Amino acid sequence: MPAYSQNYLPRLQAYQDELLERLELLVNIDSGTGQVAGINHIMTYLERWLGDLGFTVTLHDSASFGQNLVARLKGKGEVRLLLVGHVDTVYSAGAVAAQPFEVRDGLAYGPGVIDMKSGVLMGMYALRVLLETGFEEFGELCFVFNNDEETGNCSTGRYRAGAGVLSFFRGCDEGAQRGR
Repeated sequence: MPAYSQNYLPRLQAYQDELLERLELLVNIDSGTGQVAGINHIMTYLERWLGDLGFTVTLHDSASFGQNLVARLKGKGEVRLLLVGHVDTVYSAGAVAAQPFEVRDGLAYGPGVIDMKSGVLMGMYALRVLLETGFEEFGELCFVFNNDEETGNCSTGRYRAGAGVLSFFRGCDEGAQRGR
């Protein structure tokens, strides 16, 4: 096992139950593209959770698609890190009632688990663990969570571009499936 994983893996494992509870909460909210109430509901949770980690969070309204979220945290280094994710899904209203969140055989299922509510949370928890260990060697950490990725990001590109124009590194928190 690499040395860094000995430091961080136990910390991440300690949050597994909390992460799954939050994943269930987010997945059990219908949030297909254009389902404004559901998307805004999810963004309210993310705003609170990122605020608890010390991020300055701004919500940007879109009448057609719901809110977009930009969260920023200043560090003591130079490198800027931008993590991009989305909370909209391809599922129609009512999908959660037909297929609610569940964990079966160690795998999570439900609308948006893979694409990409788990990825949004994994990015948050990875940075949470780094911050808890005193990591500050970054100029700025920035999350951008948008509301319309499933239809091509037509209303949200400016938030990603504005947040990342000077970024050294940009990543996407898209989840992964076993066997792929």
